[in-house]
Amino acid sequence: MSVTPPNSSSKSTRRPRLTPHFKLRHTGEYLLRGILVIAPVCITVSFVYWVFSKLDSILHPLVIAPGLGFLLLSALVLVIGWISTFYVVKRTFRIVSQEIEYTPGISFMVPRYFRWVKANTYPKPRRVKPLIGFING
Repeated sequence: MSVTPPNSSSKSTRRPRLTPHFKLRHTGEYLLRGILVIAPVCITVSFVYWVFSKLDSILHPLVIAPGLGFLLLSALVLVIGWISTFYVVKRTFRIVSQEIEYTPGISFMVPRYFRWVKANTYPKPRRVKPLIGFING
């Protein structure tokens, strides 16, 4: 008498492959996907390099060591970001945005920009989930 495991079947089950087979007919699709993955990364890196090299050239007469201007400007950006979290700065931005809403011409884009900055930079309030616990003594 033979005993078979409860989940076994007469057919052999194949596990799905984690990496698909390379198919020559999909070469164009693979090429396009590769470009779409690499292009944003290369564009972002080259743009950041261009911006900081331009800003580094502004400080070039004052700072002789290459890259030190980059570090100083990075520290400046960090300090400006830190200062922008203060209540006085938030209130100033609120007053300026209210005044800009009534300015013809630029009232279309600037309030949207301020809303975007507020939504993406200020910390969001955390929701606290209530927990139920039992104490056994």
